[in-house]
Order: sequence, then structure tokens, then C-alpha cells
Amino acid sequence: MIVVGIVAVLILLTIFETIGAAFNAIIRARQGLTVNILYGYMIYYSIFEVVYLICLVFNNNLNFLRIVWMITIGIVVAISVYIARKNIYMLAENIIIGIIEEWRLICVAGAVTLAFLLLYICGVTYIPEKSYAYSAISDSVYTGKMFLRDVYTGVSLDRPDITYALSGYYMHSAMLCSLFKMSAVVVQHNIMGVVCILMSIYIVYLIGRAIFNNLSKHIFGLIVCFEIINVYLLLYSNKQYFLLTGAYDEMTQLPYVLVPAILLGYIYILRKEENTAGWSLIALCAVASCSVSISSIVAVPLMILCGAVTVMIGRRDYRVVVKGVLCILPCIVYNVIYRICG
Repeated sequence: MIVVGIVAVLILLTIFETIGAAFNAIIRARQGLTVNILYGYMIYYSIFEVVYLICLVFNNNLNFLRIVWMITIGIVVAISVYIARKNIYMLAENIIIGIIEEWRLICVAGAVTLAFLLLYICGVTYIPEKSYAYSAISDSVYTGKMFLRDVYTGVSLDRPDITYALSGYYMHSAMLCSLFKMSAVVVQHNIMGVVCILMSIYIVYLIGRAIFNNLSKHIFGLIVCFEIINVYLLLYSNKQYFLLTGAYDEMTQLPYVLVPAILLGYIYILRKEENTAGWSLIALCAVASCSVSISSIVAVPLMILCGAVTVMIGRRDYRVVVKGVLCILPCIVYNVIYRICG
């Protein structure tokens, strides 16, 4: 089970990296291990959301979703490898140079991060009795249907519970449960929870690079401080949606992945030389937010608009707000559907 969990995490990260490398090649941005994974993460879930919604409407069957998604992601990865083939050497060269130059700091930060992940996996047994995440995933694996039962009472529903069914995040985990023959708790807590934590650390790293102008000691110090703060919150708070107590839940995606990623996008925009990368990241966050966290369909567009207005005031450029509005169009569509059908 441990081996399968590690392999699953590595497979997902590799897919994110491949898709992100292709996207960065398309927008002609600098290739980087962590930034590729971040872009790939957003694109991966954006594509999955489209496939999931089509399957939900036309054939509400988890096994059918699994088959269609495996074919789809296979095609996407193959296309991504072809697009990014010329950048693989550049990426590998950047990684090797970075390791050679900063191997001491990388070892220290890596050791601390590994201990952080082990604390989460082995030390955090916070599983709420009425967790919707585990119940919804387990029910879908058992019945083969998606959101067609009240997970608390077992009562069958005439149509999918649109309150949760608009987001495919939990059904992605149910698909992994079916694929790897593992329980909902193991997949959601030990696989998707670890991925969520790693994504939050990657974003902190990228924010540190942008703020501290690649000063390695400051960047890795920021990562260690971030992890220490979260350990402190684990020890002295019983709140569910801090990182170490809520990484398994879609709501944790909002404060620890989506919001920091949007902040990073605006940092890129303010630096001007990475303007395209910044708007690309913000647009992808808006699209992916509909998939990874249905609770973000209001918070994410508000933050994007607040950021756009702030940049507009600073630059005196009204086109920034127009771009911000275009980025949040998927969220607007989702809000309309949610209000009509919810």
C-alpha cells in the first residue's frame, strides 16, 4: 500500500510536469521544475473537469469515466511530450545546475519537507466522523455512480446532487480508488493530501524566488518557516482546514493552492517581464478552481478582480481589469449554474 501510494504520487507529479513543460513551451516561458508542475496541475484538473462533466451528463458511471480519462490523459501526455521535446534538455540542464550550486540547502529543505510529510501521513489521524469527502468517494466506488445518493442517509437521488457534483475533485479520487484498489481514506489522505501539501510548498518556493530574486537562503528559509508554522497550527489548533488537518479536503485547495497561486500570478504581472506567465497562471487558476474546489467559485473571482484593480491603480492601465474579467468567465458560468440548479 505504501509503495502504491508513493508510485501514484510520482505518476501524478510526472504528468503535471509533462503537461506544464508543454504549456511553458507554447507560451515561451522559462522552463522550471516547480513552475511546470504548477501549470500542469491546473491544466490537468481543467481537462479532467470537462471530461468528468461530459461523463456525468451522458453516462453517470465511474468505470466509464475511468476508461475515458485514461485514454484522454494518455493522448494529452503524448501531445505534451511531443511539444516539449526540445525543452527537455534545457529543463534537465537547469535542474542539474541548480542541484550542483545549492545541494546543501536542497538537502536541508528536502529533509525538513520529508519529515513534514511523514508527520502528516503517520501522525495526523484527524478523520471527521461526518467527512463528506470520504463518504462521497466511498459511495461512488461502491455503487459505480457519481453523486446519485445522499452519502449520509443512503437515500437514492433522482439527479446528481449539484451542490457537490459541479466539482470533479472527489470523483477523480474515486477513480484512483477504483484503479489502484485502495480505500477512500488512503487515496484522499495519503495520496491527494500529499499532492496538495507538495503543491502548497512549490507555490511558496516560487513566491520566494519572485520576492527574494533567487536568493537561495531566503527562499529555503521561507519554505522551512512555512512548514514550521503549519506544525505549530497542528499542535495548537483543532481546526479542520489548516494544511495538516485538512489536506484531504477540497476546501483546503482554496487557501493553500488557489489563493497563493493567484498571488504569484500577480507578482509575475507586476514584474512585467513575466506578464504572459502571470496572466496564464491566473486564468488557469480560475478554470481549475471549478474542478478542485466548488467552494472557490465565489472567492477566486473576487480575489482575481481585487488583484486586477490593485494592478490597474498602480499602473494606471484599465486593460488589466478587462483581462481580469475575461479570466473569471468560467467562474461566472459556474455561479449561474449553481444558482439555477442548486
